[in-house]
Amino acid sequence: MEFLKTATRKTIIEAIIYAVIGLFFIIMPNIAIDVIGKIIAVTILAIGIVETILYFLNRDYENGQRGSFAFGIVAIIVGVFLLIKSTVAADIAGYILAFIIIVSSVLEFQYALDLMHFKSKNFIASLIMGVIGLTLGIIALINPFSATKTLMIVIGVSLVAVAIFTFISAMLFRACLKDMKAETPAIEGEVEVIEVTTENESE
Repeated sequence: MEFLKTATRKTIIEAIIYAVIGLFFIIMPNIAIDVIGKIIAVTILAIGIVETILYFLNRDYENGQRGSFAFGIVAIIVGVFLLIKSTVAADIAGYILAFIIIVSSVLEFQYALDLMHFKSKNFIASLIMGVIGLTLGIIALINPFSATKTLMIVIGVSLVAVAIFTFISAMLFRACLKDMKAETPAIEGEVEVIEVTTENESE
């Protein structure tokens, strides 16, 4: 039960993060394009530099964990390229965020199945939210829009929607857990009564 509570808290934190990122994309789509492109480029560049440095610092060829020189150089080249062509990085980020939206929506289906397992009628709400989120994620992935700015706004709206759906699902699941917890003492009481009755009969 404690594990489920922890998972619910993490889900709420994830929803808040999705909402913040989504609002950033909606309010400042042009800046979001530039920022996310640079973040991806700098991240790949940093990985390449670290891998290259590790290669020269650790020359133990029997150590399988040492950095790869070839991978490091390739990552540096890709990072520099994406810094110069930030729009390419933004397009890549768009696909990544679309996949995140799709995965989060699939998790909504998991919430629906969990609620169904606990015989909660709220599973229908989670199921509907999962379908809506999945649809938005597929639209963002296909990207039928001609302007990148429009795509960023759509992704932002999708992230905010997923954040709201995730938060609602977490609340529904938490309510389900509370109902289960409330029913547990009653069940234990019934077991005690049965045990006492059995003892009295045996006497």
